[in-house]
Amino acid sequence: MSESKPHKIQDLISAERVDRLLDYLFSDCPLDSAQREALRSDTHCWMQDILDQARIFEDTDQLPSYVALRFMELKARWIVLNARIQDSNRKLVQPDPELMYRSSALSGILGMLEDGIDSARLQVLNDALAHQASSLESGPYIVIEGDQIVIEGKQKVMIYKKGTASDD
Repeated sequence: MSESKPHKIQDLISAERVDRLLDYLFSDCPLDSAQREALRSDTHCWMQDILDQARIFEDTDQLPSYVALRFMELKARWIVLNARIQDSNRKLVQPDPELMYRSSALSGILGMLEDGIDSARLQVLNDALAHQASSLESGPYIVIEGDQIVIEGKQKVMIYKKGTASDD
């Protein structure tokens, strides 16, 4: 995590970084070409929405607050997706690969946005969201271990918050 404030949103998220993330995710992927294209489109839409909305905050002291709010929004989506994946695991059925890759794409974008949030604020945001996430479940199914998020159920699934594909 960067302790310095970004001056431009492109310091955090860009088409190039998103494409590298998707190339990494798709390198060994069971999704068919239509599913991959849909996920690529959705991921680029998330990125473009972040970039478009950030324009009014760039070069102001409000950009870090905007980044934190977008992080919270996308992290909440990620939590809901993972609750659905965990539900499949509890039912002892294979989770939908499309959901898993959507979750991974969101996770990659979250990793990019994390670099624009100071560590103290990020801890508060993650704690608040984790508290809400725990109310969705009857048991501890999401475990955060360093740079990995581990989903435990029928099988152990690891999702890397920040992989080599999203690092600059």
